[in-house]
Amino acid sequence: ISNLGDQSAMAHLRPYLQRHPLDYSASIQLVFRMSRLGLLSRKATASADGIPKRLMFFWDETNRPPSIDRLIRSWPAANPDYAVEIFDDVTAKAWLEQEFGARHARAFARAQNAAMKSDFFRLCYLFRSGGIYADCDDRCRAPLDDWLEGRDAVLYQENHLSFAVANNFMACAPAQPWLGHAIEHALLALE
Repeated sequence: ISNLGDQSAMAHLRPYLQRHPLDYSASIQLVFRMSRLGLLSRKATASADGIPKRLMFFWDETNRPPSIDRLIRSWPAANPDYAVEIFDDVTAKAWLEQEFGARHARAFARAQNAAMKSDFFRLCYLFRSGGIYADCDDRCRAPLDDWLEGRDAVLYQENHLSFAVANNFMACAPAQPWLGHAIEHALLALE
């Protein structure tokens, strides 16, 4: 698919995703192809302020291993003017209930493991609040401001996968249409 043009890739991805709705990589690839072709509305893409200076982390349990806490602390250490929010299963579900309602909270609860919960929650959080999501086991090695300034979203492509977007680091302004589409695909898969 990575060698195909956008139109051809979309023609293959749409029926594939109907058969395999849990394939998040293919879902994100479809949304990016649609965006490049101008098929997604850009009306509500970003606030005037761009990507909020807010770091968000998810660890399913309240008690995190000390090694994880050290890695989490590397992010505000390199970015001292950023707010930090850390969610667990309980606080993430409550946040989803408050911000999105029962459907999203139920979908989160139905996720089969911590990774799926984190995947779904980060999409919802970033769509509603914007900011930066990083996996708890990733270390921040440099300040983020230069990467984020003047941008609505910062993502990166996995090197070992064909056109897959990595989700261990995602940064964006609130209300990105491509995130809304990804959330809808995830909801359908979790219901």
